[in-house]
Amino acid sequence: MAVKSTIDLKSSYRVVVVGAGMAGVSVANALLVSNEFAASDVCVLEAQSRIGGRIRTQPFSDSLPVNVEVGAAWIHGTEGNPFTDMAKKFGIVFKEVAPRNPWLHPGACKNFLFFDGDKQLPQEQVDETWQWQDLLMHKLQALATSPNAADHQEKALSAIVDHLVASDEELGEAMKAPNARARLDMCLKLIEVWMGVNDDEVQLDDFTDIELIGDGRRVSADHVVVTSSLGFLKSGKLHFQPELPAAKLGAIERSKMGQYMKILVEFPEIFWPENSTFIAQIKNSSVSSDAMDRRIYFPVVFNYQFAKGVPIIEGVLVGENASKISATFTEEEIAHALFLQLQETFGPNIPRPVNHFITR
Repeated sequence: MAVKSTIDLKSSYRVVVVGAGMAGVSVANALLVSNEFAASDVCVLEAQSRIGGRIRTQPFSDSLPVNVEVGAAWIHGTEGNPFTDMAKKFGIVFKEVAPRNPWLHPGACKNFLFFDGDKQLPQEQVDETWQWQDLLMHKLQALATSPNAADHQEKALSAIVDHLVASDEELGEAMKAPNARARLDMCLKLIEVWMGVNDDEVQLDDFTDIELIGDGRRVSADHVVVTSSLGFLKSGKLHFQPELPAAKLGAIERSKMGQYMKILVEFPEIFWPENSTFIAQIKNSSVSSDAMDRRIYFPVVFNYQFAKGVPIIEGVLVGENASKISATFTEEEIAHALFLQLQETFGPNIPRPVNHFITR
């Protein structure tokens, strides 16, 4: 592990924690508050020059020094979530958008606007769509635990939903409503965004010797806690001796991960509803297929004015789609695509962006 540090290290600790992301810091904190370990008993090692792992806050720009979240930014659902209590305990300022996860339960999110082109859907259609979202989640969970689950393991999510719409009377009846399938597809996009977020897992193993490559120092410990990203766990490059139980390996295999790219675009003024939280737009299928291939679609954007009081819109791209777009388009082209989509929603005379920030 490549670490260069001027901090004096002891030669031995009761516990060494490898990784100072959320998992590693949480483990160290849990050990200390247990009153069974003193601060001198625990050593946290981190390869980067900062702590936090996938949580990182930095100013948007020199001209607009408001803090933006480059990495993880959401506590998904505040009801019964221990991270909410932790944030309050440490004085972390957060803005509650919804009491439940807004990606999986958008009906719990106030002022979640829904557009079809430049026409805002009436609230009764929005409420109906979010009811379908809850219904769809229940149907997917029921299918996943049914004897027929194996028949759908290799299918894409959209294909599974096609099967449910064709075979389930309740969903089939719902699809008779105006523009129903396009609205249901928006529900799928929300689920995809949620499943595309990377998760971290903690794995304990009884290593007793860690070499700090770079300055040659070595630290031994009675116990070592190794934290790893889900991506590294799934890569197969991390080996365990003895091997992990089948249940653990299965959980890692089933866990979803993917790239999560944020596109934050600053405008000189607000032209969208100021009190909105999210703004969803049904994909425009009226243009030619060639033009569609060159366009980037943002199903949902987040209103930074609501959270931070600044005229910024945030779009997200996830999974393989994000990887493909990142490799194909420049940052300017990606930000411009978001601007073009906002023109479709709010009209051609909206002000042009003045700055953008994109995570890759």
